[in-house]
Amino acid sequence: MAVRVVYGLAMPTVGREDQELELLVERFLGYLTEGRGDLARGRHLHLLRALDALWDPDAVIDLPYRPTRNPGAFLAMTFDLAGDACHGYSLLLDGGGSTTREQLSGIAAHVRARLLAPWPRHVAELRRLDMHHLGAMLEGFVPDVLERSPLSRLPTELARLAGRMTARQASLFDRRAYLVGLPFARVLDLLGWHGERAAPSGREQHPTGGDLRSLLRRRLDAPWAAALRLAPAVGPVAVLATMPTAPERLTEVGGEGDFAVSYALSSDAPAPGRRWPAPAPYVTDDGRDEFEYLTGRGTADDAADRAIRREIRLERAGASLMFPESYARVDALLETTPGLEPLHAGGSWRELVKARAEELAAARLEFTHRVVEQMAVAT
Repeated sequence: MAVRVVYGLAMPTVGREDQELELLVERFLGYLTEGRGDLARGRHLHLLRALDALWDPDAVIDLPYRPTRNPGAFLAMTFDLAGDACHGYSLLLDGGGSTTREQLSGIAAHVRARLLAPWPRHVAELRRLDMHHLGAMLEGFVPDVLERSPLSRLPTELARLAGRMTARQASLFDRRAYLVGLPFARVLDLLGWHGERAAPSGREQHPTGGDLRSLLRRRLDAPWAAALRLAPAVGPVAVLATMPTAPERLTEVGGEGDFAVSYALSSDAPAPGRRWPAPAPYVTDDGRDEFEYLTGRGTADDAADRAIRREIRLERAGASLMFPESYARVDALLETTPGLEPLHAGGSWRELVKARAEELAAARLEFTHRVVEQMAVAT
């Protein structure tokens, strides 16, 4: 059996279908191991969570958009990021005890098994990450784009199968069961996505993510910022409830660190986003180095620095990329609103979010209604 070496691994090259599968495995391994796009991985995951919230049928803000222009690229992005978040690939790469080759071999085997599994298994992964609405959307979206998209080769494939069936086989053929049983790799193939590089080496690994963030920025940022200008900011509940990143989501990043760590991890981004200056009293002079380390800023000088950066890369949500104007307003509120001591360095902000969860939820619901009003004004 012929093999070729990729990332130090022996990849089998027998048969065209096997070759295509191994090229997909190679591509998804590349997303994990290449430095290119590292910082974008958290931004893409944040985008998926944002879409999940917007596709909630009971949500105040509705987004009827579906990614039909390049469905294969969108599905590949969800597979890559959800797999990393669900199965901890990034953490495995920095785990002790195994060599990098052994780690990569184990991850490659797992990715291969996921690609060969029926695509509804991927929907189950999204639901394990609490992205239930995104999962529900994909349940209908995948069969729909396979059946209707001009990019899909499914009609040709079904015609080919029908030409090889006997009359009895054709009468017993269950089209729905066939669609549900398609391996994820086969879905990507039928939609024309084969893992080709779609961007130069200096750009994000998933250009689809950037396109979707631009769409959300155009639709949501100005109305959100307008609602912020109209909302009275008095105390920490009012400020937390009006941030683009929900307070409960904010508590899930940064470990047990201060508010400043979670806020920077969730919002720092390149232009048109911004890097929060983290002024005092949110970060003290004595705590500045620790803050820089925990947020992965600066350069990775040694193995420990590189490990912390890989560990937190899925937490770097880059929310200011979608909400640059809104975060400029929130940054200003953090510096001018009185009574924000729980958010300062050493403050008990996580306890506040937990203790006043109902009040925060009510305030956020009221605020999102204001955003919807501003969206109506803008149109």
